[in-house]
Amino acid sequence: MFGKKSYIDEDFFEWAVTLAAWTIDNFDGLDQLRKTKLVTPSAEFFPKSRLGGDAKAQELFEQVKAYADMADWQCTLKPQQERAPHHLGDSIMQNYHVAQPAGTFSEKLSDGNFKATITYDPHLIDRPIELIATFSHELAHLLMTSAGAEFPFHPDMEEPATDGLAILMGFGVFIANGSSGFRSDDQGWEYHRAGYLCEGEILHVLSAFLILSGNPIEHAKPHLKPHLYKRLAKIHKEIFRRQELLALAA
Repeated sequence: MFGKKSYIDEDFFEWAVTLAAWTIDNFDGLDQLRKTKLVTPSAEFFPKSRLGGDAKAQELFEQVKAYADMADWQCTLKPQQERAPHHLGDSIMQNYHVAQPAGTFSEKLSDGNFKATITYDPHLIDRPIELIATFSHELAHLLMTSAGAEFPFHPDMEEPATDGLAILMGFGVFIANGSSGFRSDDQGWEYHRAGYLCEGEILHVLSAFLILSGNPIEHAKPHLKPHLYKRLAKIHKEIFRRQELLALAA
């Protein structure tokens, strides 16, 4: 009753271990995961660019593909149709979930081959953290189509698992930072939620990725929102000792 508080959600931790095991089994093993870097919003990965608009989105997309080790994968990128601006009244705070997805993935059979298309919300060009998170999620969909084994979860869990796979591909900082936040302009405030995992779930998978890939947790500290890193450190301290994950890393 009065034991030390645990920061691990046991059910979700089991889910995360299952996803990590499936990823290792289907995508070139633990060696591939150990070669995967923690991608961060820094000049090391995303040097300053003079491009703007759709050209900027295409540049970011190609960079994300390269860091996902998918540079040679054929995939067309298209902007979605522009939506009307989301105006807010003065000093109004609005909590909303965007009806139009930040991105989509589709495959169509053409000339005997499957051709993949990813779309993105053009408003995200000015919010690169969210755009990169979106690209990593949609590329994870593409990667999942190449899996040689049956998906380990109920079909309803495909989208959350795709977020999880994007984290295991190295993009956990973007998935975490882009999952929620406030924005303001001269017309007021707005709050957004994105993705299919909550913050705690994202951090469970990110911790598993750091352990299995050998990326030090300290590499995430300068780039994660402070409250996220604080929570990650607590989760990581416990997960680091869990035999279920250590067995995968052996």
